[in-house]
Amino acid sequence: MTFARRSELLVAAVFGGALAAYAGSRWQRGLSPLRADLGRRRELLEAPGVLRLSIVIPAYGEEERIGETVRSLREGLAGFVSGSELEIIVVDDGSPDATATAARNAGADIVVRHQVNRGKGSAVRSGVLVANGRSVVFTDADLSYSPDQIPALVELIENGWDVVVGSRRHHDTTTLVRARRLREVGGRAINLLTRAVLLGHYRDTQCGLKGFRSDVARLIF
Repeated sequence: MTFARRSELLVAAVFGGALAAYAGSRWQRGLSPLRADLGRRRELLEAPGVLRLSIVIPAYGEEERIGETVRSLREGLAGFVSGSELEIIVVDDGSPDATATAARNAGADIVVRHQVNRGKGSAVRSGVLVANGRSVVFTDADLSYSPDQIPALVELIENGWDVVVGSRRHHDTTTLVRARRLREVGGRAINLLTRAVLLGHYRDTQCGLKGFRSDVARLIF
């Protein structure tokens, strides 16, 4: 797994046109009013939400490390967002172990538990639907991306971007743990297809660190 240094984090702002392609039929059900033209920031209307930031962590079989992840996020973001404005949401996607209990014991604000494993996308959706933050960020349970990456995403969202996507394909990234070959090849194949069909030059759609305005997140998920 790789990460870019905070000062050089590559982010992609994905707007109405790309979001419409991503969401497919949802365009006709409410996405088009957000913005139809690609490449412009939203006028600075505050996103809905009672907190500044919600972090969603989809988790499966993470009993041993989810507690450390929750604590590291809270400690790592203490200088950026006050505790009363930060919400950490863990979604236990049908884990066979005590992931949900470990998350609660570590101080997660909300713990959602699926009775059966539904997959990462469903876990992220469940977290987004209960989030109370004006900005919503999701990140991996193994904390592959340092907490100090998150402020860069949030600041861009607060400055008018709808979606901000981290990238492991930036020229100045550092590999911490190499993914298994099959997973790496599969991820590259999905990236190629997604880029070809949807997002053009955005190179790393599978990166596990993404941020959204709260209203946009609900339209997508």
